[in-house]
Amino acid sequence: MDEKELAFVNEATGTARPLKVVPTFASVAAGFAEPGEFNLNSIALDGERDIAFHSTLLSAAHFTADSSVIAVYEGFPKPILHGMCTYGITCRGILQTYADYDPSAFRRHAARFSSPLYPGETLTLKIWKDGDVISFEASVKARGVTVVKNGMTMLA
Repeated sequence: MDEKELAFVNEATGTARPLKVVPTFASVAAGFAEPGEFNLNSIALDGERDIAFHSTLLSAAHFTADSSVIAVYEGFPKPILHGMCTYGITCRGILQTYADYDPSAFRRHAARFSSPLYPGETLTLKIWKDGDVISFEASVKARGVTVVKNGMTMLA
């Protein structure tokens, strides 16, 4: 682990440091806005996610969120890892590899979820750079599937 990653966790340490927010937190910040009680073990399913960043996320804020249910389906044979977790893992890979753990370097982060990732599987992230555009794919070698396609991050 790189010590620069510690700025993203709120650990009590003897050395004071400002807390940083992973850019993809914007995807889940309002994720607990529930439209009422369903008594279901449910998960939201994303096909794609694309966020443009106009400024760095604050480490503390107040906001209001609302949500609604469009449909309910029963689509997987066993629990899957939430796509937003996979999305966050791809963001961390870019933060580590091309942004020196600086969230303010992000201008956009996008991905298409092409197959589920199951808890316990090993994710392989392939990353390549062309100027300020980072392209990526994520796959599970053991199953021979790509779980994230058309990944793209734009840096400042």
